[in-house]
Amino acid sequence: MALTKATNTMIEGSTLNVVDYGEVGGTNDAPAIQASIDSTYGDEESTGNTINLGRGVFNTSATISIDNSGQEYNVDNITLQGAGRQSTVIDASASTSGSGIELVKGIFNHVSDLTVLNATASGINIESVNNAFACNRNSFDKVQVKSSGTDGFAFERSYLGKVSGCNSEENALNGFYHNFEIHTSWLLENNYGRNNGEIQSGFRAGAGFKSDFNVYSAYVANAADENRYGYHILGNRGVSFVSNGAEFNARSGFFFESGSSYEANWISGMGNTCGGNNKQNSGFANHTHVKASDITTNFVVQKQPVSFATDIANTYDFISTGQGAKLVLEDPLMQNSGARAFDSGFIQTNYTAPKLIYSKAFSASTAETLTALDSSLGTSNDFSGELLVTAYNSAFGTTGVIGTATYKLLISKSFVGEQVVEIAKLGLVTGSSPSHPSFTFTVSSGNLVATPVSTTASAPPDDSITATSGQTVFPYTFLANAASDIKVTKNGTLLTSGYTVDGLGTAGGNVTLASGASAGDAIVITGSTYFWFALEKVGGNFIFN
Repeated sequence: MALTKATNTMIEGSTLNVVDYGEVGGTNDAPAIQASIDSTYGDEESTGNTINLGRGVFNTSATISIDNSGQEYNVDNITLQGAGRQSTVIDASASTSGSGIELVKGIFNHVSDLTVLNATASGINIESVNNAFACNRNSFDKVQVKSSGTDGFAFERSYLGKVSGCNSEENALNGFYHNFEIHTSWLLENNYGRNNGEIQSGFRAGAGFKSDFNVYSAYVANAADENRYGYHILGNRGVSFVSNGAEFNARSGFFFESGSSYEANWISGMGNTCGGNNKQNSGFANHTHVKASDITTNFVVQKQPVSFATDIANTYDFISTGQGAKLVLEDPLMQNSGARAFDSGFIQTNYTAPKLIYSKAFSASTAETLTALDSSLGTSNDFSGELLVTAYNSAFGTTGVIGTATYKLLISKSFVGEQVVEIAKLGLVTGSSPSHPSFTFTVSSGNLVATPVSTTASAPPDDSITATSGQTVFPYTFLANAASDIKVTKNGTLLTSGYTVDGLGTAGGNVTLASGASAGDAIVITGSTYFWFALEKVGGNFIFN
C-alpha cells in the first residue's frame, strides 16, 4: 500500500509520522521507520515521541530498533503507534536475520495497535545490554505477532513490563517467552497464544506461554490453545496464575518443571480452567503437571482449578512427578481420571468447607443417603479416608438447645467391597428419643447412608385438631420442606388429595382442606422427623458429590 512522502516536520508537537522520514509503501520501509524513531533521541528532558505508522503494510528488511544503549541517560518514552492490528502490518519477510521489532535498554516505551509478520527471529524482542542494563516499564497493547522464525514475543532481562490484549500465533517456537535472566514484576493479561511451535509428529512443539525465569509476576485471564503446552513454566517464584485457560494442547495445559538448570518453582494459581488437553496422548495432564528432577523444589498450588473433559481416554486431570514435586489442589473440579503422583511426587487435595445437608427427613429405621462419595483420583470405584459427621436435631440458628451427635468414620471402597468402621462417637448417639440424632452408617453403591438407631425417627411430630363446623384451615407447628413431607388424616382415613399446604421451609404453616370439615371431625397432620448434617473430610482420597 503506497503512502505519500512529506517533508521532515514534527506534527502536533509530540507525534511524528513515518511518511515524513522517507518513502514508504515500497519494498523496504525499514529506513523510514528507523529514521523516525532515531529522530526522537534528544537530551534527557526532550527525548521521547509518538511514532505514527498509519494504515498500510510496511515491508522491512531489517529489525526496527528502539535502542537506548548509546544514550548517557536512561529515559526513552517512545511510542510506536499503529492504526489497529488489521490496519497496520509490519511484514519482515525481506529480512534475513533478527527480530521484527526490538527494544534495547528501553524505559517507558510502548508498542500498540499493529501486527508483526514473518520475522526471521522473534517478532517482538526485549534485549538487555551485556546482561547489565535491563529494559523496564515497557508495555505492549493490542499487538499481534504471527509466523516468526523463533518466538512471537521474547523478553530478556527486564522488569515492570506489561503485555495486554496481544496475540501470538503460528510462531516457530513459543508465543510469549521470558527467556533470559531476571524478569521481575511482569503482568501478562488478556493475551492469546495459539498454534505455536513447529509441527512434530502431527503436533505443535512450542508453548503458548513459556518462562525460564520470573519472580513476583502475574498471568491474568490469558488463553493458550493448540500448542504443545499451554503454559511451560520453569524457575518461577512468587508468580501467580489467575483465571487463565488452556485448551486442545498436545500435552499439559500447565506444565511446571524444575531441575538443576533452573531455580525452584514456587507458584500459585486461582480459578484456572483447562479442557481437551493431552491431545498427543503422551501421559501428560489435562490441567496441571508438576515435574521435578534433581530433587529441586517444585511447589504449585492450584485453588479451585477446573479440569473439563478431554477426548483422550485415561488422561489424568493433575499429575505430580519426581521427588521435590508438590501439587496442592484446593476444591478442584476433575472430570477425567483424577489426580496421580509418580516417582515420589506428592499431591495434597484440600476441600475448604464441610458439606452441609439441611433438614434431611427420616422415617423409623429407614436408611437415607446423605451424600455420594467419589474418589479424588477420578473414579468412584475406589476411595478411602476418614470422615467426620455431625448430626443436629434442630436447624442451625435455632433458638435454644440443639442436640448433637458426632461420628468419626473410616470408610473404604475397593474391589473387595464397601466398608465403614466407626472409630469414635460422642453426644446424643444412643437412645430411642426422636430428638436424638442417633445413626449407624454404611456405604452402598458409593453413597454414604445413615440409618436411624432403634426408634429415633419413629415418632414424627404431629398436630391433632378437632374441627369446628365448616372449618377449612388447620395449622401445623413443625418444619416441612415439601408438601410430601406432610400426611393428613381425617377421622382416621389418610387423605391423598383435596388439600394444599403453605408455610413450607419454615417451622409452621397451614393445611387447607378444599371440602372443609364438619364439627367434631378429627384432623391429624403428621410431619417427618428432620435432622441436619455437616460432613467434613478428615483425610483420604474421597470427595463429596
